[in-house]
Amino acid sequence: MQYFLFIQAVISYVENRLKTHVDSSELEKITGFSLPHTRAVFAQTTGISLAKYVLSRKIANAAFEIAHTPRNILDIALDYGFDNYDTFTRAFKRVTGSAPRNFRKESRGVGRIKLSAGTYGPGISGTDSIPKEVLNMKIVKNDYSCILHGVPKVEYKSGECTPFPACLKACLNYLGQDISYAYLMAVSGAAFRLRWNTACWDGGNVDLLRIYDNPLEAFERSFIA
Repeated sequence: MQYFLFIQAVISYVENRLKTHVDSSELEKITGFSLPHTRAVFAQTTGISLAKYVLSRKIANAAFEIAHTPRNILDIALDYGFDNYDTFTRAFKRVTGSAPRNFRKESRGVGRIKLSAGTYGPGISGTDSIPKEVLNMKIVKNDYSCILHGVPKVEYKSGECTPFPACLKACLNYLGQDISYAYLMAVSGAAFRLRWNTACWDGGNVDLLRIYDNPLEAFERSFIA
């Protein structure tokens, strides 16, 4: 029996509940199976227990935030349902081989990984939790159809208020590149986006297109860097 849709449903459900909890009644409705049968089929098909998979996905998403944001590690741990720092550290080290603080210093590769055919989410390079035969299960989808879980949210906030560098940083981090907002601000020239108006501090003119004579130069510099 082809269980692609079943695995896809479970994976998508888990990705959307990483900061809450896996509700057995909801999972039964989504898969059409009882929870014991869901666990059995998932383990038989993927080679990993559902509980272990959920833990690995919590750790992977937490690792993404540790690697690409300055957030407090304890706050990240609490967001993903861990009761305290010690519990989180033990689980994190069991999955990644490093303690959270060391992981942040190591600059490990953390970005988008394939969760199943056509489905992607944050992950740690070299720690895929699903066998390749499951990742490559076939389903009729067009070439442009995929699901991206865990794409970083882009918003105006303290220290990150220029849209293009903020968006590019989010995309590059998701692809596994350790690029900072400050770096993109510098290499693109966006940090000096008001320099064209020397007469006054004109807060209404912050358009990247006005920095250089070539309106696309800020974007070109960013992509080259």
